[in-house]
Amino acid sequence: MAEATGEGRAGEGRRVDRRALLAGLGGATVGGLAGAGVSAWLDDDPSATASDGPTTTFVLDPGADADPGSFRDWEPLVAALGSAPPGDKWIEVRRDALVPPGDWDLAGAGFRGDRANGVGLAPNGTPVVLRFADGARLEDAGRLLAQGDIVLCSDSAEPVIGIDDERSHYFADDAWVTSTAGPFFEVTAPAGTLVLLSFRTGSGLVHASTAGVGDADVPSLRHRGQATLIVAMASGNNIFDDDTVEGTSVVIAAISPAAGVRQADLPRSGFRHAGTDTVMELVFSTAVNVSYRPGQPAHWTSGPTDVAAALDELAARLDALER
Repeated sequence: MAEATGEGRAGEGRRVDRRALLAGLGGATVGGLAGAGVSAWLDDDPSATASDGPTTTFVLDPGADADPGSFRDWEPLVAALGSAPPGDKWIEVRRDALVPPGDWDLAGAGFRGDRANGVGLAPNGTPVVLRFADGARLEDAGRLLAQGDIVLCSDSAEPVIGIDDERSHYFADDAWVTSTAGPFFEVTAPAGTLVLLSFRTGSGLVHASTAGVGDADVPSLRHRGQATLIVAMASGNNIFDDDTVEGTSVVIAAISPAAGVRQADLPRSGFRHAGTDTVMELVFSTAVNVSYRPGQPAHWTSGPTDVAAALDELAARLDALER
């Protein structure tokens, strides 16, 4: 039933030791954040985490006119995931579908649309919508969680994905997360743990009204633990609605300068969160967030810790010389 695409490994790239990076962050404190180190981690090519072996695609298409090799029902598809050979797995959703209540083991698989309906949310495109019924919960979801013109929509009062350990999930190429009842993600990881949700190329956290699947303005992500949570708008044209992240613990939003653009004619400067007193927004392309280690420490009265401080000190010296 599964379709072996023969795509193989998506690409090569550097691997980042997240535990070493966490030590460099100084635990879960915002003050210990090292801009260059975190930037390197956020920008690491997620394809570098692909496993050996072929990529296998499982097509979910509940339509009566579905291709013979596709799965019309969710349960047999999940059973096939567990018995698939080693390698990367994708669940390709051909049209709107529903994940029923239950605990579902994805065996490391991620979701993708078929990109047949245009790019972007309405009115530019009509992405496929995968809805999760009340009580649906995913286990062992792929690090490459969603890509390719798809909306993951939770209609469940309980989180669809719970994160209680070190974890990272990537979204790319117009993949959005929304909720109509309770948050899709809930982070309960303890202090000293690094959690990353990285959104690239049009992806983001949106309200149901933005995605065209409902009227409720429900947060997509709840942060209840003490982990360092990084929500990264890692490229341009991301779509993030205000207050789609809630929590009173440390929340770090790593924002690309081009991120937060809903449509080309509606530029946005960033996004708000419930619990704004705990949010620190970073733009890694700005000098203040790029770490700096002097090559000649003796040249400095005290060694600057970032490029902005180094430039400020150089500018002050030049100003003093010109007076």
